[in-house]
Amino acid sequence: MITKQELKLYSLLKQKKYRDIEKKFFVEGLRVLREAVKSDYICEYILMTEDCYNKKNDELAGYISQKTAWAIISQKEFESLSDTKTPQGIGGVFKMKENKNIISPDKILYFDTISDPGNAGTLIRSAGWFGFSQVVFSADSVESYSPKMIRSTAGVYFLCDILRDEEDYSLLKKLKSESYLILGADMKGQDYRSIDILENKIVLVVGNEAAGLSYSAENLIDKKISIQGSGIAESLNVAVAGSILMSRLADRLR
Repeated sequence: MITKQELKLYSLLKQKKYRDIEKKFFVEGLRVLREAVKSDYICEYILMTEDCYNKKNDELAGYISQKTAWAIISQKEFESLSDTKTPQGIGGVFKMKENKNIISPDKILYFDTISDPGNAGTLIRSAGWFGFSQVVFSADSVESYSPKMIRSTAGVYFLCDILRDEEDYSLLKKLKSESYLILGADMKGQDYRSIDILENKIVLVVGNEAAGLSYSAENLIDKKISIQGSGIAESLNVAVAGSILMSRLADRLR
C-alpha cells in the first residue's frame, strides 16, 4: 500500500529540481512503461488508476506479476503525478542511472545544445529506427529525463544508450580521438550526397533549433553536411533534418 507521503514525493518529480535531488523520474503511458520495465532501469513503483487496471488487465499482467511494487490510486492522485492534460492512468517511478562510458557503436547521435524536449524525443525515436544506438547530450542540451521528451520517444528512450557530455565536450573529443568521423548538420554544409564516407564509425551532431552548432562543437567537426531543398520553405525543423540525415547515413554504412 503506497503512503500519502510517498505519493507527495513522487508528485514533486514533475519538477527537474526534485528529479535531480531524488535521482528518480516518472514514466507515464502503457507503451513507454512497457519498454522501461524491460530495460536495465530500476523500477521503484508502478502506479495506476482503477479504471486503467480494469480496462487493461490483460496487458498489465506482465508488469504486476514482477517483483516491482505496484498500487492502484485514485484519478485525482494520478493527476498529481502527471504533467499531461489527459493522463493515461498508468506510470512508473524509476531510478536514474550513472552516466556510462561510450560503448563505441558504429553510429552515434550527438545533441549540441538542443533545447526543445519534443525535438529531442523525436530525434531519439528516429535514432532507434535508423540504428543510432547511442545518443549523447551536450552539457547544455535539454534535460535527459524530461517527461515530455521521454514520452515523445514512444519507448525508444529505453532501447538506446543515453549519455550526457561535460561542458568541455570531453565525450565528443574522445570520439574524435577514436577515429569517428564527426559530421555536423548545417544549412551551409555540403550536400550529404557528395560526402565520401570512408570511415565505418560516425557521429552526427545536430545543433540548437535557433542558433545551430555551437563554437565548441564546430571546432571538433570534420565535415558539415546539409540537405538540399527545392521548395519554398526557408529551413527544416531540426528533428526532421536530423531524421533525414540519419536515414541517408545509415544507408551509406550498410
